[in-house]
Amino acid sequence: MLDIVLMILLSNRLWMAYRAKNRPAGGKVMKMLVFWLLAEVLIFYACIYLETNLMLTAVLTMAAGVTVGLSAYRQAIEALKEDSGKDTSDGPHQI
Repeated sequence: MLDIVLMILLSNRLWMAYRAKNRPAGGKVMKMLVFWLLAEVLIFYACIYLETNLMLTAVLTMAAGVTVGLSAYRQAIEALKEDSGKDTSDGPHQI
């Protein structure tokens, strides 16, 4: 549950960061969410296959999701920082 709340907050922050720089963020947010979901599903099924304790399965699943989600978030923010030097203004109304 905590990992779901964290990913919602991170995706919202990523949308706002890209919106502030006037960049499309859909691909970056989707990439972050897909990586997070894929990591959680893979760890969950691996734990079920290995017949791991249910509580340990939940903890490992959340840890994998948070780790991968935060990593994808950091990569997206770093890419935004690298692109910030490029001029993408679309008119005189930009500040």
